[in-house]
Amino acid sequence: MTSFDDIDKALAGGSKSAFTFKDDAPRQSQPGDKVRGPIVNVDYKQTTDYNTGEPAVFPSGDPKMQFVITIQTDQKIDDGDDGQRTVFIPGYGDRKTMLMAAIRECGAAKGSDVLRPGIDFEVEYVGQQSGKSSAGSYTYRAYKYTFRPDAAVDAAADALGGEVISQQAPQPAAVEDLSIAPEGTPAALWSGMTDEQKRAFLVATAKK
Repeated sequence: MTSFDDIDKALAGGSKSAFTFKDDAPRQSQPGDKVRGPIVNVDYKQTTDYNTGEPAVFPSGDPKMQFVITIQTDQKIDDGDDGQRTVFIPGYGDRKTMLMAAIRECGAAKGSDVLRPGIDFEVEYVGQQSGKSSAGSYTYRAYKYTFRPDAAVDAAADALGGEVISQQAPQPAAVEDLSIAPEGTPAALWSGMTDEQKRAFLVATAKK
């Protein structure tokens, strides 16, 4: 049976996987390890069977889907490392349950409120846990997910050496095209802000 680890290996590519468990890795991830940063990209697609290379399905024939979330971290292992890390979350089972809990805990009304570029996302590796299904007992690697929807503005300010910006900050008299990120502001963060947050950011940085 295809495991979550097989799914991660089959889809790994581009940015580095946030957590590593390969036998030949310099250091395997340990419980308590975390990655955090603004979301750069979110994809929801069918997983691939590690053994056959074919799209993975359940015995019923329904596709096995997963979220592939790339975040911008401050982790860099060499000069060629852009700091982006990818997190794989199956759209079913225990990890989906934990993801749904994180969405509720941050006060979001629906998943799309936080599963989008610019939202601050933290993932902590908890360790091996046991579960049960109709097929019997199994073990899986568990993670804790945390969304911080209001952190996008703070992160953008920090990137420019600015102050924490309130969403209730006054609006400027004249506002530039809000679809274009100001010079020096990460595009992924800018696209994740509401227009109100963008105006607040422009007000604060204009004071510098």
